[in-house]
Amino acid sequence: MEILLQRNELFDLGKNLSGRRVICQSGCCWLTQAGDNRDHVLRSGDCFDISLRGQLLITATENCRLLLVAEPDVITAGSPWQPLTCSH
Repeated sequence: MEILLQRNELFDLGKNLSGRRVICQSGCCWLTQAGDNRDHVLRSGDCFDISLRGQLLITATENCRLLLVAEPDVITAGSPWQPLTCSH
């Protein structure tokens, strides 16, 4: 799923997303998730692997383009999705 956010826009991604990955394709955003005592900033090329089931909120610190995908090890053979490597 592609997500386009304008600067300062807040997006509630929901909960129970464990096993998914958020990939920042451009821009910058801030993520916070219930049950995680850390906040995360994603810039172009960064990703966040969702390992908890808590509510996930994303705030665009500048215009950004994100993808929500299944993690590579969850993707089935023959899928058009290619494994992605996160930069940190």
